[in-house]
This record gives sequence, structure tokens and C-alpha cells, in this order.
Amino acid sequence: MSKVRPLSGHRFRQISSFYKETLAPATMRAASSSGGFASVLSNEIQISILTATSLRPQLKTGKIKPIATSAPKRVKYLPDVPTLNESGISGVDVSPWQGILAPAGTPRPIVDLLHAEIVKLLKRPETLDRLGALGGDPVGSSPAEFRAKLERELKEFSTVIPALGIRPM
Repeated sequence: MSKVRPLSGHRFRQISSFYKETLAPATMRAASSSGGFASVLSNEIQISILTATSLRPQLKTGKIKPIATSAPKRVKYLPDVPTLNESGISGVDVSPWQGILAPAGTPRPIVDLLHAEIVKLLKRPETLDRLGALGGDPVGSSPAEFRAKLERELKEFSTVIPALGIRPM
């Protein structure tokens, strides 16, 4: 997971005119959640792109202030924090997510059964409470919607990875 956060920051650099016009003169460095948070607290850096879920305890203390989220819509656990789009920075949709995958060739009835059971779990109040406490916002998208999201993100990040010189092992 920690390798995704720097990619998100670099994707923001690529597509955001706000970054190019306002933040480009400043140094923007990638860091893990703990490193980025510590750098903001020590005033080594003034802005960081981090996952709110990893910073939820620190957000509650008031030591850091969320400026905007990169999600396409406001997140339930930060209802007063606008999205980047609402803040006038369009084109950024970088949200942390988790998904469940099955091997290629898994029979459709099994995929459908797994999906139905997972959606049931995601709708249970105790599941919603637990994931909400962690900063999660369960979606329960269909297999087709999840596939489309994966394909869209692969396409979007396919320009970031070569620009950073990342090569398969």
C-alpha cells in the first residue's frame, strides 16, 4: 500500500494545473503515511497527499488540517472537507480502495455468489460500523463496475509509472 501513495502524488502532479501553476516551484516529495505526517508536523513540508484513513487518529487531535480529499465525492468520515474538484482543482480522482479478486476463469455463478455474499456483509451494521471506524466507506460495486475501475486506473497510472522510471522486476 505505501507504494501507491507516491504514485497518487505523482499522478496529481501530472494532471493538476493547480500543481503546475502553484505548487511546482515548491518541492513535493513522496513519503509513507507516517513519514509524510511527521514531515508536516515538524514543518519540514507544508502540504502532503496522504490517505485520510491512515491519518484518522491524527485528524481527531487537530494537529493537522485536511484541506481537500481527492475522492470524486465527499467522504462520510470527513463530511466538512471538500473534494479537490469542489475546491477548483479538477481532474483528480485518486481514492484508496480495497477489492476482492478471483482467479481468471472463475465460473460466473461462483463470482456472482461471492459478490452477493460480500455485498450482504458490507450492508451489515456491524460491518459498516467497523469499516467506518477505520475510515472506510464500503461501496460493494458489481464485478463489472470494479473491472471498469481497475481498467481506468491502470490506464491513468500507465503514464505515471514510466515517468518515474519504474520497471517490472
